[in-house]
Amino acid sequence: MEDVTLDRVDKIIVSSDKFHNEISTLNYLKFGLLSLAGNTREIELELNKNSGLVFSFGTHMGVGLDARKTAILACFYHWYANSIYNYVRLIRYAQGINENLGIIINPYRRNKNRKNKILQRLFE
Repeated sequence: MEDVTLDRVDKIIVSSDKFHNEISTLNYLKFGLLSLAGNTREIELELNKNSGLVFSFGTHMGVGLDARKTAILACFYHWYANSIYNYVRLIRYAQGINENLGIIINPYRRNKNRKNKILQRLFE
């Protein structure tokens, strides 16, 4: 059994045995976020170079730029925002279960009303 630090600022430390699935999911999200950031940066640099403009997605989308690349860039922004939200939410979930509700290791095995109350308390 090894402890894993999920957040150094708030000192969120969990057991790798109890939170194996959450830790695995966070690792997948981390890799995905890094990949999205790198791909986004490459497209932004290319669009800046080709357009001669300082790239501003909101004001220059589609003005002399490759429409496919600006479309995929919009999807990357959306995907990144959703993924970072899920990443932070999963850390907060693990923190709540670990610190506040330690007796409930897997709330999905409990009844639906109890699970909803737990999740509502964690994310308020």
